Amino acid sequence: MNYGANWNIERFAKGIWHLTIEAAGKNAHGSRPWEGENAIDKLTAVMQKMRALFPVEMTPDKSTINVGMIQGGVAINQIPARATASFDMRFSSLADQKRITGKVYDLLKRDNLKVITELEAGPIVSDPQNPYLRSYAACTEAIIGRAPEWIISNASNDGRFFADKGVHCAIAYPEGANHHGPEEYITVKSLEQMEQLFVAYLQQVARPAHTSVDSGNTIR
Repeated sequence: MNYGANWNIERFAKGIWHLTIEAAGKNAHGSRPWEGENAIDKLTAVMQKMRALFPVEMTPDKSTINVGMIQGGVAINQIPARATASFDMRFSSLADQKRITGKVYDLLKRDNLKVITELEAGPIVSDPQNPYLRSYAACTEAIIGRAPEWIISNASNDGRFFADKGVHCAIAYPEGANHHGPEEYITVKSLEQMEQLFVAYLQQVARPAHTSVDSGNTIR
C-alpha cells in the first residue's frame, strides 16, 4: 500500500471522511461537577464508540481512523461547556464507508452530538485495462526502463473530482520521498523524465478526433 510514488500508478485510493464532532455541556466550577455537565466527558465517551467501529489493529488494507485534533475547556477549574474532536477516516471499500458512516451518524444522534463534515469522498477506482491508462503505463515504461506497478493508496487525491464524472486519471508522480513531511523531494533526473513522459503520452493520445487508442496502446 502506497501513494502513486516512484512512477507507480494508483488503481485504487481509499474513500475519505474528515469530520468534526461537537459536544455541548454546562459550565460549573471544577469543584462542583454535579452542578454542570462536562462536554469533554461526553465527547470522549462517543470517541471510544467510534473507534470501536474500526479494526483493533489498523493496517494498510483496512479502514482506519485518526483523531487529529481535540479542543475543549477554557480553565482547569471549570466544567467545560463545549468540546470538539476532528477525525480523519479512510475506507478500504465503498461498502465499508457506507456501513461506518451510517453507524457514526447513529451514535452522534443518540448522544446528541453535532457533526460537521469537512470533506467526504468515496474510493477512487481506476481500471488498468482502460486504453488511456494502458498508454500512460506504456509510456512510463519506455521512459524509465521498467513497468510501473499498479498499487493501492491509503490516501485520497484530486482525481476524485474527475472520477465522479466518469473520467479515469493516472495518479502517479516521479521518484522522491518524505511526501508531506520534512525534507520532501523529487530527484532532478525523475523531474526531467516526467517532462519526457508527458510529451510522449500527449504525442500518443492527443491526436485528431478521427484517431483512437487501441488495445495495443498505439494510435491508428
